[in-house]
Amino acid sequence: MSVDLSLIERSACDVVELLREEAVSPHDLLDTLAVQVARIEPRVNALPTLCFERAHAHADCTTVRCARRSAHVPNCSTR
Repeated sequence: MSVDLSLIERSACDVVELLREEAVSPHDLLDTLAVQVARIEPRVNALPTLCFERAHAHADCTTVRCARRSAHVPNCSTR
């Protein structure tokens, strides 16, 4: 598990670029989000259901699929 809380401060487009460059893995991002949710959720109480296990399983499937073929993801820099 790799947690980098600086990812929380990044824009979605920055994070997508880091994922494309494989500078961060989907699992690293999910682990970081889980830590942030654990820190903030008790005060906010806005997330009734957490599905991080399902999200990790989906990340596994997506990573395998993307490895098999080059998935087209729109470029965030074109708005």
